[in-house]
Amino acid sequence: MAIISTIGGFLSPFLIGSQSDQAAALLGYIVVLDLVILYLAYYKNWRSLNLLSFAGTAIVYIVYNSQSSLNQETLIIELFLAAFFVIFGTLAFFYNLRHQKPTKAPDVLLMVGNIAFFLSASLENLNQFNDWHGLFVLSLAVLYLVVSLNIQRKKSGDNLLFLSLLGIGLALVTIAIPIQLEEPWVDIAWLVEAIVLVYGGIRAENKGVWRSGVLLLLFSSLAQMNTFVLGKAIPVFNFYSLGAYLAIAGFFLVFYWFYSRPDTFDRLERKIVTWPTAALGTGLALRQLAREVSAIVHYYQLGFQDIFAVSLAWAVLAIIFMAIGMLKEIKGFRYISLAMFGITVIKIMLFDLSSLAIVFRVVILLTVGAILVGVSFAYLRKERGEQK
Repeated sequence: MAIISTIGGFLSPFLIGSQSDQAAALLGYIVVLDLVILYLAYYKNWRSLNLLSFAGTAIVYIVYNSQSSLNQETLIIELFLAAFFVIFGTLAFFYNLRHQKPTKAPDVLLMVGNIAFFLSASLENLNQFNDWHGLFVLSLAVLYLVVSLNIQRKKSGDNLLFLSLLGIGLALVTIAIPIQLEEPWVDIAWLVEAIVLVYGGIRAENKGVWRSGVLLLLFSSLAQMNTFVLGKAIPVFNFYSLGAYLAIAGFFLVFYWFYSRPDTFDRLERKIVTWPTAALGTGLALRQLAREVSAIVHYYQLGFQDIFAVSLAWAVLAIIFMAIGMLKEIKGFRYISLAMFGITVIKIMLFDLSSLAIVFRVVILLTVGAILVGVSFAYLRKERGEQK
């Protein structure tokens, strides 16, 4: 009976008809219907009725908006859209919170559909304020994040409700970034978001959050890999290099967090994340360092071959990682350093020697040889100290 009454209620505007100057009355009528459904949710959790009411509201708005019947007052329309958003946002978990019931798939569907409808309808309604669209989306993200964290803090809902609200909030942050920011800042903001997600997920022991962060870090890093153009920007100090530095730092931070917390993650998670992120970070670091060195040589028109400078820069980077690994007692960084030395030696033997002048060949062999001897001595001494 409730479903039939709801269908009849939403069909009434189509049967009676509506003129363009009756938009406020039409939307007010729909709000009243939705409030009745919300009142029923105080006693009964009829999920099918909730979804039907939402679908009816969205259809009525879309149909009349497509007929230009609602293009009267932007503020009035937005107030009604906000009312729909609050009603269905509350309807999605009101009964479950009140009666301590678990969240189900239809509830999540209503939450996702509600924000999707409100966001798309609001951005279309507020199209004359497109400079503020990103901040508008970001404000919604903050709302969802605050609600989700408050629910978790008070333990007033189940884990699915928390993850659903948190996921919507994080998705809104990701959407807001390209809307509000220019292209050079988009990848940078996504990389920062990814690092924060991984760290926050690990601290909160929430697998869904840190997994989302790792995936976002991976895709964001791939997106910015081809943005650097030799000779087009000042080496080292430019937006493209900053994005690369964040990606490299992100992968090494993820490696360190997983490597230093063996009891926090299961064996499969550590196997999938720890050393692959170290390999990606190492590859990106060597690649970016080669780009920067080549850019410096060409930008400042230095009088020597960049292939020689790249090998020396890689060796210096390996020394830095070895020093950090020894000083901070991070064995994983020492392994990364040894891998960098190995890659550098292979590059020198296969590529550098055949293309360098005899003077540079002698210099690079002596330099790298001295570095390897020094590192080997320091590493051996460190290993003996650990054994004792």
